[in-house]
Amino acid sequence: MGQKISDLVEQAPAVVGAKIYPTRLARHSSEGDPTYEFINPQTLAEKTLVSCFAPLLEKMICSSDDGSQIMPPRYDFHDHQNSAVSGTRIKPDGVVYYGQHRSPVFKSAHIALEAKVLQCSGQVPAKHLGQMGDYALHIWDAQPTRTFVPVLYLHGPFMSLFIFARSGYHRVELGAMFYKSCVKTRAEAGKLYLPYKDLAFLLSLPPQKFGHFVDVSASVNSLSFSDEPLTKTVAGASAGRAGYIDISDRIRRRVHIHRRLAYLFRTRFESKRAFLKISWTPINRLPECAIYDYIASQGVSGVPRVFKSGILVKDLFGYRAEYLILED
Repeated sequence: MGQKISDLVEQAPAVVGAKIYPTRLARHSSEGDPTYEFINPQTLAEKTLVSCFAPLLEKMICSSDDGSQIMPPRYDFHDHQNSAVSGTRIKPDGVVYYGQHRSPVFKSAHIALEAKVLQCSGQVPAKHLGQMGDYALHIWDAQPTRTFVPVLYLHGPFMSLFIFARSGYHRVELGAMFYKSCVKTRAEAGKLYLPYKDLAFLLSLPPQKFGHFVDVSASVNSLSFSDEPLTKTVAGASAGRAGYIDISDRIRRRVHIHRRLAYLFRTRFESKRAFLKISWTPINRLPECAIYDYIASQGVSGVPRVFKSGILVKDLFGYRAEYLILED
């Protein structure tokens, strides 16, 4: 399903007219307009394709016209073709990790990369989609603050962005990242920069703008929810703070790649033992707090008290994220 990048982020690029320079992939002619001869990955092995793309991903910068850097890097790229992600047997072709996290594990993963030599402009082979879905599933399982999981799909000279949300997956075409033909005019050359610019913009976004409901640039082990009802205002911290809810003691439950999902934590609320539940449900269902309120109003015994509740995400592709803090 095709989507626009603007559907997935909350703000437009902050810098107007910024240029992305795909270094080491283009050769400039010495006279007249520049000539760009881009690598043709269809003649390369998958391993070589990733080795060509990795330096571009690592060195890509967003700069002003005078070349000064304006965006510090937030992420690190690791090649996992020959080494599994720590603690698993999973070997994505690459993973973009949060730069401030200590370990390259799925809990620290921002975007996974899957690379295939042959171009796939139509239906994605089930094996490829299954591999990408497996990466997304591991990230969903490791990161309770997720709103969706992005996976980059490099197929031949082209790149697609797959968004794995609770409703299913959505595909966004970024365009050609490598070229096998020569471009001889500045106007044509300018068009080549658009895919790089889109990708660099996505990599410049903080996590809470692209894939999370809270900033997880640093490791988050506690959350603070706004006192306003039905709001998505939430903050995270790496260590316990006054008024924050600890999420380090998670009750493990099976996580599915799509549809409903719930994370459950043992914690404390105002010195009382409690449970925190973060869940994803279809928007056509009542919020879970409303269900608890109704049951309690009917005089049903044994219903746990709701200390606090709210909506984290109102509607993302037909699903809503909410939280409940319940008495233990």
